[in-house]
Amino acid sequence: MQLVNCVYIAFAIPLQIAFNIPMSAVVIILESISLIISAFSVIVKLRTTIIIKGRSTVRLNDVLKSYWNEGLIIDLIGLLPFNLIFGILYSQERLKKLRNLLFISFLRVSRVASVWRMSDIIDSLNIYLKSMSYYIILIKAVIIWFIIGHLMACAWFFFSRFVEREYIEKTWVFEQKLLDKNLWG
Repeated sequence: MQLVNCVYIAFAIPLQIAFNIPMSAVVIILESISLIISAFSVIVKLRTTIIIKGRSTVRLNDVLKSYWNEGLIIDLIGLLPFNLIFGILYSQERLKKLRNLLFISFLRVSRVASVWRMSDIIDSLNIYLKSMSYYIILIKAVIIWFIIGHLMACAWFFFSRFVEREYIEKTWVFEQKLLDKNLWG
């Protein structure tokens, strides 16, 4: 489930931000489910037994110290619901001016920070499927390269749509008549 959630975060959130997709009821439900899965993942990680000096422990202090070194801050940043909050606010007519604020877009994309966990999730899947380890490694490489390409394309579109427009009159987005196009049509 975490892998599906990471794929959703890696693709849906950059698309929502780059193309100004309004928050429909379905998107709000998907975003809420994604936040719940992310929160559940953090809670499970905080309740996981760890081994320190050859002894297993579930003491919260020890688990927090261990989790701190394994990316607790990035996981907590991934729990911030800015995409959901600002997405809902954007859909209100009186707040549509907020869409062009670059700072708010960066806050919305903060959830993408949790995608770095995808590599760990695939590695743990590789442990369970030892007989298919070469295929898992190949799939992992393809997924990571695909996500990197997708994030770069969304960033390129976003910057040409919102940042370059302030300095250049005719960007490639303007020339291709993509400025006011919907993602789906």
